[in-house]
Amino acid sequence: MHRGQRNEGWLNLSQRLRAMLDQWHDHEWFRIGSFLAIGGGVALFNLAEVALLERSTLPHVVYVTLATEGSIFLSFFLNDTLTFRAPVNKGRSWVLRCIRFHSAAAVGALFTILLSTALYHLFNLSSVVAQAIALFFATIVNFSIHRFWTYRAVKPALEPDPVVIAD
Repeated sequence: MHRGQRNEGWLNLSQRLRAMLDQWHDHEWFRIGSFLAIGGGVALFNLAEVALLERSTLPHVVYVTLATEGSIFLSFFLNDTLTFRAPVNKGRSWVLRCIRFHSAAAVGALFTILLSTALYHLFNLSSVVAQAIALFFATIVNFSIHRFWTYRAVKPALEPDPVVIAD
């Protein structure tokens, strides 16, 4: 086997693996699994932020808000790249996707902050436990919003009706 043939073999293998990954991305189960895996990692990141900020003099609502904001950006970068990367991303710019993701996540973040704060104050739970419970329920809300609004397919532009000019 010649050196060029080996390189072609690796290129072919790379193309086949890429095609297989693209096909897996088209399946909803992959999106859900990817979203949950990323969400789990981002939740751990969020809890670590809360644990660090808990030692500050900031009020609970302020530091869980800061932790949630940092988590939203990390979640966008990972989900945009891995979970929802094809084919809907082709119709929107990165900035527009980021704005849409952030807007949708704001609903989930508000839900998380309110639930976490309520659990913290009403049931005297620790900040980390209250935040963990809130994140669990917010995951369901967030996936639904991102799947069916943030990353829904771009509708093709309508063709204008031809103008008929009578003589």
